[in-house]
Amino acid sequence: MSAELGEILSGSFADVKEAGDCPEGDFIFTVTKQEQGNQANDKQTPFVQYSLNPTRVVAADEVEDSDLINIFPVRAKLWLSDSSLGVTKSILRETFRLDVDNPNADIAETLESAIGTEVRAIVEHQHAEGRDKPYINVKRFLRLPEDDE
Repeated sequence: MSAELGEILSGSFADVKEAGDCPEGDFIFTVTKQEQGNQANDKQTPFVQYSLNPTRVVAADEVEDSDLINIFPVRAKLWLSDSSLGVTKSILRETFRLDVDNPNADIAETLESAIGTEVRAIVEHQHAEGRDKPYINVKRFLRLPEDDE
C-alpha cells in the first residue's frame, strides 16, 4: 500500500534507498521504451535500443522481487543492419513473441509493438579498464518460463 503524499513529503531523503544498477542474474523485464539510432562508430550501424525494467527475479544472488523497484532499467540494443536483421527477427519472434511475419506491418511498427511486452534475459556486468562502474549488459535473451506464456 502506498503512503499518502503528506506522509511522503514529511519524510527525509536520507531515509530513501537510492536506485542502483541491475545485478547479474536471470530476470523477467517489461519493455518500457524504444529508441532508434546509428552506432557512433565508423560503420554507423543502425540499431533499436529498448529500456527493460526488471519486474521479477528468476535467478540472482541476494536479490528479491521487492528489491527491483530501486533498480535502473537495463538497455538492450538490437542491430538493424542487413547482416543482422535475421538475428534481430529471431529474437523478436522467440523472446519478445512479436508477429514478425505480418506482411501488413513494417519493421518500424513491429519494433514499436515490443513496448509493454515481457522478456526474459540474463544480465552480466562487464568491467573495463579505467572505468569505475561496470557496463550492464544483456548477455542473452531467453524464452519466458512456460507458466508465463
